[in-house]
Amino acid sequence: MTKYLIFNNFTGGISDKPESNDLTTHAYSEGMETQKYPDRMYPDWHLKKASGSTVDSLVTGMTVAEIATVATLYMAGSTDIYTVNTANTWASVHEVGVTEDIEYYNDYIYYTQNDNVGRYGPLSVSPAFVDGWWTAGGDAVHTADFHPTHTQWNRLLIGNGRYVSTVDSSGTVIEDALDLPVGFEIVKMADYASDYVAILAKKSYGTAVPKVTEIGVFFWDGTSDSWSNYFSIPDVGAYTMINKGGVLYVFHGWSDHITISYFDGQRFIPLKSIRRELAVVSAPSMRTNAITLHRGRMLLGIENANATKTEWGGGLYSWSSPEGNYPEVLNYLTPPSIGKFGQSIGCVGTLGNLIYVSWYDGTNYGVDKMEAGEDYTGVWESNIMDMGRPDVKKYIDELKLGFKSITSGHTIALKVKVDYGSWVTVDTATTGTSLTSYKKYMGRKIQFRIDMLYKNATGYPPPEITSLYVKYHDLS
Repeated sequence: MTKYLIFNNFTGGISDKPESNDLTTHAYSEGMETQKYPDRMYPDWHLKKASGSTVDSLVTGMTVAEIATVATLYMAGSTDIYTVNTANTWASVHEVGVTEDIEYYNDYIYYTQNDNVGRYGPLSVSPAFVDGWWTAGGDAVHTADFHPTHTQWNRLLIGNGRYVSTVDSSGTVIEDALDLPVGFEIVKMADYASDYVAILAKKSYGTAVPKVTEIGVFFWDGTSDSWSNYFSIPDVGAYTMINKGGVLYVFHGWSDHITISYFDGQRFIPLKSIRRELAVVSAPSMRTNAITLHRGRMLLGIENANATKTEWGGGLYSWSSPEGNYPEVLNYLTPPSIGKFGQSIGCVGTLGNLIYVSWYDGTNYGVDKMEAGEDYTGVWESNIMDMGRPDVKKYIDELKLGFKSITSGHTIALKVKVDYGSWVTVDTATTGTSLTSYKKYMGRKIQFRIDMLYKNATGYPPPEITSLYVKYHDLS
């Protein structure tokens, strides 16, 4: 009996079960826009190194300041503070030693280090750098893995070990505006509701190699001398946190996974895990500031620091949905310019509509910008499918790939893999609106792949896939 598969909705994101018959999710994609339009997908912009030789250390924090209508992105590196403006002018503006986080507040740029807080300003009138500005006032900056910053209630908040320290508009510092229980260390802070700050924290023991025993989120109203509530998360590693559209998301995990959880007002509920089944023996990881929002999307810098483990790619991911009727899903947008493997992602930031990602590959440092201006590719691979009958061989009778009229110069290739073998090219299209093949393929497990090439010399529009039609029958 003749049967059919029709792929015409590509919005399901990376599958939790890459061996499944789900037609909307996929086992893998790279460089492919699958969220902007529910009925089609196409290759999109990639990350390209923009910093030249200016950035020579790992950038771990970014913040935007706009003075006299000129917007500038300030970046905290492990040796310098760097800047770039909307005209793409890069500079190293201050050599300061290891900086961790950076935040614009009240005409000043504040930057944290392991034992002090410096600042630069006032930006509107004769700005100057003052290293050790905080400790010069006698307040303690406590040892911590990282000192995150956040602005709320017209105050600058600084995670200072187990304390929340504050700086007000007059420059007055309160070292211990909030004390967390002994053993906790603040990882990240974010707005929650209209008048609370959420504080992601981890609890460790030991000194040589600290072991995290508990993670959770404290909620604070900003005025009380104690937190309002605390919610534990059943995991032993805390990466980062963000508020998107009033919903609080936490990214947590350890050596074999990153889990995305959201807060429903009573507990944190897991939504998605990037597990070792995807990463095999090269565990995914995230840094505190490797997350931001851009045009309704949550952008994530997930790293694969092991160059010998090539089962999955590090780079820029998204957690988003095309519109309200679709669930939010995980997609792999693009690797950094230095490749998918063996890199550290320092942070992800934006300057207007521009997206920046910092990296280190063991030798070189840089900051990439998402942009067009060159050839780029997109790859989409379906789940590995047995069509509900794993014991029976399937015989492919016809394949038809539908796409919008392709401009000469761009390329679309359809491929098939049978029973975990190698990819076989079915056919390639450079013109027209569809590709039809009657080549025969047989196997118990079938997987489909689409490779797309955008040629910069040809220009817009890129090739756009609208459907994949599969006609087959079982060999019983």
